Amino acid sequence: MIKSILLLVFGLITFFLAPSVFAQNSSRQYLETKHEAFFEPDRENIHLHLNKTIFFQEEHVWFSAYVYDQNSQSPSLQTTNLYVCLYDKEGNEVRRNLLYIEGGVGHGDFKIDSSLTSGIYYIKAYTNWMKNFRHKDCFIQQIEVLPQAPEMALPDNTDEFDVQLLPEGGYILENTNGIVGFKVVDVKGAGQKILSASLINSDGITILENIHNNHLGFGKFAHFQEGQRQYKLRILLENEKIIESILPRPQSEGILIMSNNLDPKRLLLSISTNERTLNSNKGELFFVAFHQNTSLLVEEFILNEKDLVFSFDKAKLPFGVNTLTLFDDKLNVIASRLFFNEWAIDIPEVVIEMKEETARDSVELAAIIKIIDTTTFTLSASILPEGTEANQPNNSIYSSFWLMPYLRNPIEEPSYYFNGYNRLKLYELDLMLLVQGWGRYDWKTIFKDVFEQNFEYEQGISIKGKALNADLSKEDSLWVNDGSPMEFYFLDLNNKKEFTKGGLILYKNDSLAMALIDRKGKLRAPEVELSYVPRLVKENLNFSHIRDYPLIFKSKLTETAVHPLKLLDNTIQLDEVTVVERKLPRRDIKKYGSLIGYLRKLGFQAMIETDAFGFTKLAVKAPARSSGGTMNIPLSLNGFPTDGSDLVGKPLSAIQVIAYDEAKRGYLSFTSTGKYVDPDAPKRYIKKLITNGFTKPNKYYEPKYSDYDSTVFQQYGTVNWQPAMLTNDKNQVDFSFPKQEQPKVKVYIEGMSTDGKLLSTVKTVQLR
Repeated sequence: MIKSILLLVFGLITFFLAPSVFAQNSSRQYLETKHEAFFEPDRENIHLHLNKTIFFQEEHVWFSAYVYDQNSQSPSLQTTNLYVCLYDKEGNEVRRNLLYIEGGVGHGDFKIDSSLTSGIYYIKAYTNWMKNFRHKDCFIQQIEVLPQAPEMALPDNTDEFDVQLLPEGGYILENTNGIVGFKVVDVKGAGQKILSASLINSDGITILENIHNNHLGFGKFAHFQEGQRQYKLRILLENEKIIESILPRPQSEGILIMSNNLDPKRLLLSISTNERTLNSNKGELFFVAFHQNTSLLVEEFILNEKDLVFSFDKAKLPFGVNTLTLFDDKLNVIASRLFFNEWAIDIPEVVIEMKEETARDSVELAAIIKIIDTTTFTLSASILPEGTEANQPNNSIYSSFWLMPYLRNPIEEPSYYFNGYNRLKLYELDLMLLVQGWGRYDWKTIFKDVFEQNFEYEQGISIKGKALNADLSKEDSLWVNDGSPMEFYFLDLNNKKEFTKGGLILYKNDSLAMALIDRKGKLRAPEVELSYVPRLVKENLNFSHIRDYPLIFKSKLTETAVHPLKLLDNTIQLDEVTVVERKLPRRDIKKYGSLIGYLRKLGFQAMIETDAFGFTKLAVKAPARSSGGTMNIPLSLNGFPTDGSDLVGKPLSAIQVIAYDEAKRGYLSFTSTGKYVDPDAPKRYIKKLITNGFTKPNKYYEPKYSDYDSTVFQQYGTVNWQPAMLTNDKNQVDFSFPKQEQPKVKVYIEGMSTDGKLLSTVKTVQLR
């Protein structure tokens, strides 16, 4: 009898508990399913390392690009096509580069030529895949081109300030302890330095003084909210202006979350509520979720008292920015908070040593990465004068990949938190995340979002076309060469004489040699219709993106010297010389074929040289009988100086005019045809100009400044740029450059390893 009663009681308990357990499991499963679906598509992040951010006309904006897979936290291998565009202050596109990315890295440049006047410009980098997402994670950096003379200063309307009060978890709860964050910004969104801050109750009594804050205008304080009493925050700014802001009205019911992130191994989470909320929710089930990218950790608890404390092992949580969210059993969001999990943070130390001084007043440095394991890094380095003011980037590679992808709103000086990282920086990072409030990926969006893939990963260039004159009875394919030695492939023709091929690495303004080939291997010139994908379509900048990236450095337009930094032309100025201008006749094109052969026919000493980095270039010296024949002659192509690297392998048919001084020692100027006209093309093949392709990276060359010891050069000049250096098996890379008369330089190094490790450092180096 007793056994039967016990079985009946157990059955009733099971009957009544089963719906609760089912609901609990159902809610948790729904949470996990929605999260998995939302983060299943890969997300790409981009960082550009610029050689500096402030320029004069005729300088180049040199940059290295790093593309990162947010989910795997490693170099992105899905995309090879990166769009890097330059916009003026009105958002008009003025330059567009399609950059080839291999293994997540690439490099390129923009020239600040005479068509770009002084003022503010923006560089934006993005991939086609990013267009699938509401938050596109494009990279945007403001740069500045300085004027020839100081401009009139605009009025500085910075006497208006905004105090933003942001309670931890999202709200203040009556009769409960809580944390309130705050920040003070001006009309431009720049943080303001605070001399003091205090909390005052409705009776005018100061209940908190000397509230902690930092140089960016962030602060926080602990506060017990007494009923519905009002409180206000009084702030004294550095300019002695006093501003006051009333705290938000408290809620009568709710649950607060407060995190303590200072323990290096554990995150402490306090959950607090008031008597009224506890009475109406006692015994109810709640969920705490931590999520970042594809990682989700869910814990549950029963609310049975007003104050609960939980401890979480940081080693089991994802590294970096986590979103902490409190749900009720119906998955309503109660409170949310961002925090940074620094567990296993990897910021390697970098030591830069001088190896030796070399010829021509150059120096060789060694950058050594102090890590235990060996991994290959690709590094870029900007070398500037020690007193430079010309480099003020929005982000470092750390903040671009570890921080910005998870924030909803822009922040000031994001790179600050990882520069000289320590426990104080972690505290300030936690303070910044507190005043951020909600993160980028809120749960309302995660629950409702359905991913629609409208844009593909782009890998290389695709060509589509039609061989109009093909005889399909014997010619069923095309032979194609893109100008690379020994590199060719065949394209099959379908029954409509059409062909297509993707994944090609084609560079704009190079050419494709194309020929019909029959079954006996005989070539014949085709008549071809040809198009390229992607098409490079000009797009203006959406200024809503600009507002997401506030001005982070003070404009130098009104501060430059009356005599700006001047760059010297690389050509030699000659007095009273006779210029020989030779338009190339067809018979010479047929006879000599190559440019180097024709220059030798004219008497020049022309040769192909290879430098220490493996780059080849055309070098030309004066005829042996001419004085000064030991020095290379300055070269120019289409009016711009060239080091000869873009003349290597060019057929003579690519050149329309060659001009030089009569003594054949002052300069050589080439004007290209814009297309290739091979003499044998009508018989065997044609050459088609590549109109849509990757922008070929220029090799860095040293700008020739008028002087190297002026104040202007020290503030805004460039010493050297190294776009792509690979570390050896000792985690070291050596690089050399001309000292440019500098006793000390500031070296900015950034990079990424093949397994996703990141590096960013700034070092001042003494040059002996």
